[in-house]
Amino acid sequence: MITNYLFIAALVLIALASLPLGGRALQRIRLRKSGSAADALLPPRPQVESPLGLVDVLVVFLFWAVSQGAALELTLSLMNLQPGDLQELDASQQVPLYAGMACGQLIATLFALAWITIRYRHPLQIFGVGPRFLLGDVRLAASAFVLIMPTLLLLQWLSSLLVQYQHGTIELLKDGNNLLATLLTWAVAVLLAPLAEEIFFRGMLQSWLQRMADARGTVSTGRAVMGGFSSGESASEGIAAAETVGPSLPPGNQSQAGWMPIILTSIAFGAVHFGQGLAPLILFLFSLVLGFLYRQTGSIRVCIVLHMLLNGYSMFWVTLDLFINGNASTP
Repeated sequence: MITNYLFIAALVLIALASLPLGGRALQRIRLRKSGSAADALLPPRPQVESPLGLVDVLVVFLFWAVSQGAALELTLSLMNLQPGDLQELDASQQVPLYAGMACGQLIATLFALAWITIRYRHPLQIFGVGPRFLLGDVRLAASAFVLIMPTLLLLQWLSSLLVQYQHGTIELLKDGNNLLATLLTWAVAVLLAPLAEEIFFRGMLQSWLQRMADARGTVSTGRAVMGGFSSGESASEGIAAAETVGPSLPPGNQSQAGWMPIILTSIAFGAVHFGQGLAPLILFLFSLVLGFLYRQTGSIRVCIVLHMLLNGYSMFWVTLDLFINGNASTP
């Protein structure tokens, strides 16, 4: 009961804090004389053109799937277990299994960064993670968090009335109920998962879909498949690129592809969370917000920070409920 009261109080405070942000956003849209409402809400930044091709997306996603499967098989083998034993693991077995799967996700993330580095030499700039806009990205993520959380939490509560929410992280906390399990789940849910998922879904899949769907795009079939920067940049554009995002990278602009790349990416994002009740639907809506932020800023950093804030908020209440009430159900 105490956790529920604290949760409601926190939700009311967040809702009150979101009112001026929402009012300011509506005012920006109303005062916009030309252009789109999206540009009025969050004006686009200068962005680096994505060089990614279909091969990059497929290779990284395939390696991600293989690494997760290999991590599961290897961990089960080291524990002398069979896949059929997954439903009957005790707390002492869940921790190493969860750690093994986290290692698979970490290896896949490092592979993605290495692949982009080898092919294009500028992974941070390509993903929009440069020295500029650092504090601005944190503020933007925090503002977006306050603005969307009341709606997401309301939808989560309504969905929980229909279908019970299930997640391996919650089960590990509930069954493990020890410091190691808690630290491991926090590290994976708040640090590793947002980093990995934003690199895969926003940094790679959405950026490639935007490149392909852009109404202004003139990307050749070869570059669409194999990747590579578009040719023909002028000297002035090269100077602008150097001043904006660093040397040796051609300039780019905000994608004009509309919402279709964001929607397709969000469908994929929700699909990988299948099996967690109605969470895929809520995560689809959350992914729309992440996709919008990525399209307007060209940076996965703001998406990573917002993703971390959401997961951290959820983990805080799950852990607090476990500590106070001895159970790890979401409030």
